[in-house]
Amino acid sequence: MQHSISHRVASTKTRIFKEINQHGNRQCNSGVAATNQQTHKLHKHTIRRLQSFTQIWNVQQRLNRGDQQAMSNSLIKLLGSMANVEVTLKAEIEHPKQAAKTDYSETEKTIVEMLTESTGAHFLDSGGAYGRNWEYNRKIADFREQPQCDVKIEADCISIHYNLFHFLNNHCIVTEQSKKLQTEYEQLLKEYPDSYEYEIVEDFTKQYGEGSTLYNTYNDETLLSQGFLYCIFDAYDTQDKNVYQYVLIKTHNGCDIRGGYSQAKIFQINGDSDYFIIDMQDLDAHCQCGYCNAYSDDCGYNWNCEESTSHDYKDLSNLNNITQTPNIKFEDRYNLVDDKAVCKRCNTQLEFSVREG
Repeated sequence: MQHSISHRVASTKTRIFKEINQHGNRQCNSGVAATNQQTHKLHKHTIRRLQSFTQIWNVQQRLNRGDQQAMSNSLIKLLGSMANVEVTLKAEIEHPKQAAKTDYSETEKTIVEMLTESTGAHFLDSGGAYGRNWEYNRKIADFREQPQCDVKIEADCISIHYNLFHFLNNHCIVTEQSKKLQTEYEQLLKEYPDSYEYEIVEDFTKQYGEGSTLYNTYNDETLLSQGFLYCIFDAYDTQDKNVYQYVLIKTHNGCDIRGGYSQAKIFQINGDSDYFIIDMQDLDAHCQCGYCNAYSDDCGYNWNCEESTSHDYKDLSNLNNITQTPNIKFEDRYNLVDDKAVCKRCNTQLEFSVREG
């Protein structure tokens, strides 16, 4: 048994090294810089993890000598952990992190770091088939160039998403006080490494009020392109002697919603915290003539039409004698043509927009 485990560790180490070296050669051949420092870092990380697995097995074997069931469980956990290291390293190699744009603002840089943070991989998760958020985000050269409101029309369905980078950039800001709070929170994590983070968040926010807990956007209907955990709390700014609202955020960077969350980042909320929540669901639609002007406060499931009469119709010859028609449902005011929603009156494409705080 001991021999088979050692053989498994050795073969795993060899296989990972081979993949790392092959990846480095591919990068060099394609003209992409593959630094020795990065490769060495991966090698070191791999050796350290594999050595720790061997040590864990040896200790557990001694402790569980004579207990076949416990030994079997230990073996399963060991091999599972080793498999996770393999798939994580493979994913890291295939999806390298790009250098951050030098002209990102401090807030933008912090958001991008969070969205591109690797939260690892599990050999049984569905990320192997569908991909993981951190892998997808690492392909984006400049997050600012992503559309704020992404509209897709398939068959008779309009799908609208609020890009998470833009949502956070519109509603959050890094300040000197938020950085101080970040340092305090990270220190608390170090002091209680074995505690659940939900408990640490509540203890941390209790210092500034009643205490809050983490909420998951997955549990509500939102327009967001990517989910996250968040906790809103008030804190006193020692510089200007005012109380501001802050939000602690952990973006979901994995595939399965049950795991794969980034390290927490703390921001000051840019505006009122009510709009931080409301704007996850609010949506506007409009056309050139105003017939399709509408808003939704539930992600587009229900629409309230606010037909405009302020437009200049001189250039729209087919729009004589426009009258209010509030009883006509929003979905009956447009046609779906190819991949566009087109107003039945002015024949122009509908434009959808999200709230910016």
